[in-house]
Amino acid sequence: MAGIILVMVFVWMAATRRARINRQIPRHKKGRTKSPSRFCSNCGNPTGKDDRFCSKCGSVLKGK
Repeated sequence: MAGIILVMVFVWMAATRRARINRQIPRHKKGRTKSPSRFCSNCGNPTGKDDRFCSKCGSVLKGK
């Protein structure tokens, strides 16, 4: 009898803990994240679409 009660208490504690942890985890919205459309051909640094020079190494960015 005591063993059954002990198991029930353990299951209840585990379920309560899991629910608390799930509430603390931030949920991200599904969708696309903005990613840089261009990268420096010299160093691979992400660049903005209107940048003419790499902000990391100073190389001239080719193309548009």
